This record gives sequence, structure tokens and C-alpha cells, in this order.
Amino acid sequence: MKVIKYILIVFILSQRFISVGQLAFETTTLDFGELKNDSPKFMDVKITNTGLKKAYILNYKAPREVSCLFSTQAAEKDSMLIFRIQPNPKKTGKFHYEISIYTSDRLEPTILTIKGNLKEEMYDPLAKMQACPDFRSTPSIHATDFKLTIKTIDNNSKLNLENTVVYLLQNGQQIGQFIQGKDGKIQVNTPLGFIYFYSTLQGYKPSEKCQYVNIVDNTVTLELVRDSTLKIAKEEVALVLEQPQKELEEVLKEEPITIQESYTPPALENIPLDQFKSADFQAINVLFIVDISSSMGIGNRMELMKYSLLELSNLLRKEDKIGFVSYATNTQVLLPPTSGTSRTEIRTVIQKLKAGGMTAGGEGIKLGCKTISKELIKGKNILYIITDGAFNKDSKNHMESIEKYKEMGIIICVIGIQNSENEAKNMKKIAELGGGTYTSIQKLADAKTALIQEIRNQSFRNK
Repeated sequence: MKVIKYILIVFILSQRFISVGQLAFETTTLDFGELKNDSPKFMDVKITNTGLKKAYILNYKAPREVSCLFSTQAAEKDSMLIFRIQPNPKKTGKFHYEISIYTSDRLEPTILTIKGNLKEEMYDPLAKMQACPDFRSTPSIHATDFKLTIKTIDNNSKLNLENTVVYLLQNGQQIGQFIQGKDGKIQVNTPLGFIYFYSTLQGYKPSEKCQYVNIVDNTVTLELVRDSTLKIAKEEVALVLEQPQKELEEVLKEEPITIQESYTPPALENIPLDQFKSADFQAINVLFIVDISSSMGIGNRMELMKYSLLELSNLLRKEDKIGFVSYATNTQVLLPPTSGTSRTEIRTVIQKLKAGGMTAGGEGIKLGCKTISKELIKGKNILYIITDGAFNKDSKNHMESIEKYKEMGIIICVIGIQNSENEAKNMKKIAELGGGTYTSIQKLADAKTALIQEIRNQSFRNK
């Protein structure tokens, strides 16, 4: 009887334990195939938290011949982490390894099976001891280049679409531009990791998505929806296809952006978007409080933020300053207010941003306020909170900081990255309290122009 009672208790506790979080592995078998010196040396496995609460990787056990690395050991609700595996077999021939991964949502480990066939010795004998490439570093070309298949289809009929122009972006920058063939797909060499895809075709609305790609996830499908407002004759389509394909910059300028609520003076509309002359615009000192929590790693958010910040960096002048404070589980000054001409340093900080951890939004605002207050200029001093809208850790008393520094002439604005309606309402309240504005970035066209327009509105010398 005691044994039965003990079994029931263990069963109930295990069910409760499992319900806290559910880490779903995209695959538990990795086949490296035939490994040669020019073969990709590692694979990534996506692990998604589909549960209701935060979940953790507790530990893992792997053979000596296998190197492993986690992007992070904690996954928030609806977020993802990456487990990177690199086999280093000691001799040629077939290999087979097992890795046991212990997680907070299971009593038993998840077993990953690694197999392949090493066809030739590595050029560098030390390569056998090589660790996985770090997530913050750039892996070697052999570890990143592989064939990615990109398909474009009609959203309704699911038929392949030809002549679609597909643009690829990574880390906020364009890395490729391709035209689909008659079969509606192309194969291209791309690096591993998150890639942002933006596609256009005459008669269709632009389609965009961000997807993590690797040797396992090596196919991307883009669905395009017909634009019912356009009626195009066949001869007009043929004429368009004969013309040189437009650069992404031109395409995004033609696409309408998400409606912004801030007022744009009529005189400002007559000044081209890429002009930021001192005669028309005051000097600016902008400090971005950047949300790099786990939720920013979902979907397109991180790429949209990086693209937007990189576009702004091209506009800055020598009299301007820009700085960055990040917040996730902790807060950090990534770059104190720095001259706008230090573009290499500024762009490096932006491109190194990685998502992971909780959301210490309140502490981020406090640190941002203190940082910019030390470097005030004669001109516009603006704090921009750039976030997807979540404030779930240490967010108390940040309203007091906003009111305090507003009295010093510091404007607090909010840039919402794919905010929901409820999140937007909260962000607007913060912006109103700080005497600033709320700007929404929902898609790539917004990232191209919305932040620049906001900066121009704030600094325009309204004559």
C-alpha cells in the first residue's frame, strides 16, 4: 500500500513539474552525412518553450569527441534557445554519438543522436579538439556556407510563383538579392543563423519573414498575397520584368509605412528624407535603451531593430551623439554618448546585439536616464526606449525617473517593435509622461524610415 501511495505521489509531482514548461526539440537525430575538410562542421538544434512558464537546460552529458554550446540555458515562454553540436571524430569512418540533455520540464533526459561518416582527416590536427564556434563570433566560411532553398508561392492557390525578387538580410544588413526561376524556387549559398527574407512581385503585396536556417532547416517558403487594389495587364507585367530590378532601398521607400501619430510640419515634408543639414536640424544627443530580452528574439523583432538603428547611423553628423544601454536580465552601458562620425564603433555595437534573458525594463530606463544626463548638449537630448513592449522585471519606480529627467530637458520617446495593441497603449503612456512620442515599427518599410522621420521631427528647426 505504501509503495502504491509513493508511486502516485511521484506521478502527481512529475505531472506538475512537467506542466511548468515544455521544451520542444525540433529534432533528436542529426545526420552529418559525409564529413570532409570543406564540409560544415556543426549543426544547430532549436529548442522552443511551448509551456506557460520559463524553462531551463539544467545540464548535458556528451562524449569527449563532441563539442556542445547553448545560446542560453533559460527559455522564456514562447521563446527559443539554440543547442550547437560539433562532432570531432578521432579517425575516419562512420561515427555515432549520443548526448543526454537534462531540462527543467522532464524527469528523464532528452537523447540526441549524432551520426555521420568522416571521409578524410582534418587539415589541422588540432581541429579535433576544436570547440563549437561561439554565438557572438563569426564562424569560419566552411561552417557557415551551405545551400538554402527559397520558394515563393501564391497564398491562395499554393502554386509556385516565378520572377519574384527576394532580398536577404542578416544582422541588419542586406546579404543578397535573387530572382526566382520558373519553378518558383532558387538555391543559394547563405550563412547559418537568423535571416530576414523580403520578397516582391508585381501584382502582389510584399511578403517578409525571419527564419532560423541551418543544415537541417534549409528550406524557406514565402507566401505572397495578391493585391486586390491593383489590376495589371499582362503586357504591363512583361514590361516590368524587362526593366532592371530595383534595389531594396528603392522598394522600401515606395512601400507605405505604418501610420505614425506624431505630427510632421509641412515645411519638413519638402526636405528629402536623406538630408539632415545643420541649417534645418538641431544637434541631437540620442541614447537608446535597447530591449534585448528573450522576447525580442522571436520572429522579426531583432532584425527590424538592427536595420532601423543602422539606417539611422548613416544620417548622423559630427555635432550629433548616440549611445546605447541594453536591458534583459541585467542592464549595461554598451556605448556611452559618442560622436555620430564614429560609425564603425556605432555599427559594431548594433550588430553585436543578441536576445536572451528576462526584461529589466525599469532598471534599463533608470540607467539610460543617468547615462544621458552626464552628456547633455545644446540641442535635443532624447532617450529612446526601443522594445517589443514587455516590462516584467524590476519595472517599479521607472515613472519617477522619467518625470525627474524630463525636468532636466530630456525627452523620453518609445519605439515599439511589433507591439500588440495593449503593449502600444502602455508604451504611449510612458512616452506621454516623458514629453515624447510613440513610434511603431511593424515591418521592414517602417524600419527603413520611421525612426529617421521621428528624429527629424524632434530636431527640425521650425522656421
